[in-house]
Amino acid sequence: MKTLVLTTLLTSVLFVILTAWGANVTLAWNKSCDPIVAGYNVYYGGASATNIQSHGAYTDTCGNLVPAYTNYFSGLYTNKVAVAGINNTSLTISNLKSGVTYCFAATTYSSAGAESAFSSEVSYTVPITKPHAPSNLQTK
Repeated sequence: MKTLVLTTLLTSVLFVILTAWGANVTLAWNKSCDPIVAGYNVYYGGASATNIQSHGAYTDTCGNLVPAYTNYFSGLYTNKVAVAGINNTSLTISNLKSGVTYCFAATTYSSAGAESAFSSEVSYTVPITKPHAPSNLQTK
């Protein structure tokens, strides 16, 4: 199992890749303190999105200092997973292909359907799984 220390900002939520092994990756983030947030959308795909907007550092509604970050356009993300509930702050994505680099970004959404801007993007390359070498090789 490999632990990654990649962190990036998710609007006003911290987005972290916690662990990844084989063809799975687990994403986790801090709970949003925005009272209108009903859940999170996690977007991912095999290509990075196009940078469209950068933000300077600011203090969020929880009083946390948010470092400068860049929002991304979702045009190249081929997958979207909704994580309902403000208290659900992790997601494991399975069936990722070995040797492929995946890019991840997230948004928050309200019960009325409004969606925040995209977080900064994090990426992860799934290690290539090598077959085990033959054992007990003998001559006959």
